[in-house]
Amino acid sequence: MSRKYKDQEPVYAVMRADLFLSDIGDLEKVVVVKEVVRDLETAKAEVERLNSLRGEDGKMRYWWQATRLYPAGTSAGTDED
Repeated sequence: MSRKYKDQEPVYAVMRADLFLSDIGDLEKVVVVKEVVRDLETAKAEVERLNSLRGEDGKMRYWWQATRLYPAGTSAGTDED
């Protein structure tokens, strides 16, 4: 395994879809990363909390998404030395 993949940290993005904007056609404006947390239980709890606050109007929806955090100045596409 390369060093690049050893240095990555698993994190969890708390995502939001602003469904009231869905008629504009720009997915980038509809889907938002609300925050990134380091453990799954925190992400799940925050998603549950936010979905319980939004009411029954169906205009916003929250979920979590697993992703990776790389050291500063690097990414999945960074060449190794």
